[in-house]
Amino acid sequence: METDINEPKSRAFNLFLRCLQLAMHFGATLFVAYFVTRTCIDSNEFPIVSKLCLAFLGVSLVALLANCCSKQHPKCIFFIFLLVVIGVLAAIVFFVLRNRESTTNCAYNLFFYHFYLLSIALTILLGIVALLFPFYFAQRFTNSPGNLAWPVFFIAYYLEASGLIATLSLVIGILCTLVSLFSISCNLFMSCVGVTTSNRKCLMFFWGLDIVLILVAQGLSVWLYFTIRGDSQFNGFWGQALYALVCSFMLGNLIDLMWWIVGVKTLSLEQGDRIRD
Repeated sequence: METDINEPKSRAFNLFLRCLQLAMHFGATLFVAYFVTRTCIDSNEFPIVSKLCLAFLGVSLVALLANCCSKQHPKCIFFIFLLVVIGVLAAIVFFVLRNRESTTNCAYNLFFYHFYLLSIALTILLGIVALLFPFYFAQRFTNSPGNLAWPVFFIAYYLEASGLIATLSLVIGILCTLVSLFSISCNLFMSCVGVTTSNRKCLMFFWGLDIVLILVAQGLSVWLYFTIRGDSQFNGFWGQALYALVCSFMLGNLIDLMWWIVGVKTLSLEQGDRIRD
């Protein structure tokens, strides 16, 4: 296997990319909170959480730009930004947990706060993969399609819904689950057998299939959005939580889709990773 002389810098860049992706998800949920649901945004610590999410967006962007502008990999700068990122995320978790009682009387906060906690946990796992796992596997896996946060919420809220709303929620949850399962399975398979010319084509096929599935899920979410708006369940607690989920998904899914389309370029790194005929 060839060695990437910029491997440390590439790992740092990949880590901060994941942070920026998470920050953009935060931004999507804040847009929904302030311009769509417009409820509970002044309650307790939500304004503080909002400011911390925006601060995280700024820190992630500056860290990414600093990594791009540096010729080498300045470890000191990397660890400074890493500590700041960890500190901001820890603050978000702290205020979310301290304000958890608001989720019992505000359905929107129920989704937003749970989404923040789960998304932060998943991003931490991706960060560990980006920094510690074999380089080419880490680059490929962390840029592959899939976001386990979406199926968790859609399937959980499906259990509280009924009729067409429940059906659409379940189908979207299943599609998002399949996207993640395909990506995980393909990457684990490549890690075990190595990347060849033939199975790289297989990876490209499933990557494209994942994009198609997520586009179908996007279309179904639009259908679900209008169904919820015209249904009496929307006035209920879980109907409002599902409404916040659907609005956030329509925006967040487009963000993910953008990253995954760009992420396919990471496969070009495999030119130095055990490709054989």
